[in-house]
Amino acid sequence: MVTTNAAQLYPNVWPTDILSMYATTETEKLRFIDKTIKFERQKQQQTYQYQFAVDQRENKSLKLNLYDTTTERVQRKQPKYLRELPKFKEVRTQVFIDAAGCDDTCTNFAKNLIKTKSPASLLDFWFVNSSNNDKMIIQLATKWGVNNDDIQSYKLTINHDGGQSTKLRRKHNYRDTLPFAVRTTSYGESIVTP
Repeated sequence: MVTTNAAQLYPNVWPTDILSMYATTETEKLRFIDKTIKFERQKQQQTYQYQFAVDQRENKSLKLNLYDTTTERVQRKQPKYLRELPKFKEVRTQVFIDAAGCDDTCTNFAKNLIKTKSPASLLDFWFVNSSNNDKMIIQLATKWGVNNDDIQSYKLTINHDGGQSTKLRRKHNYRDTLPFAVRTTSYGESIVTP
């Protein structure tokens, strides 16, 4: 980093990536690529293990209805180091809220999902019956303690539902009432309810 312009060109890159890019032999290059892969796997494992702890907390303490959609066929396709990890690997949770009739159950559901969201996951709130009233949905999100930084970094979004809830209800044959959420993991999608 000191003897080249790598610090200016790649300020946010792994040190092993830099070493690989500037390696003078193929053997040296491959050695640093292997180290990068090892670090990435370790990071991924730690993220998944943390998310597993969050999901278990939801299941036991918060009594959310979280279904694992893992199948043996899907598991067999995973690399060995991923197959040995816990089953829950959250990527994104889409929450569907009745903006005009959000009661205590709805509020607690939203707050619990915000509180237990891991740094690696995304959370999208879709407001049904919001009449495209931005002020209404911002007030609800503020009431739940939504963090402005999360919104600006797109880790949490607030949106007017434009038919997304209907589409996912059909897809999952879900006939119950709002609120509900659809959690997407590396193994598929599952329904989460209060």
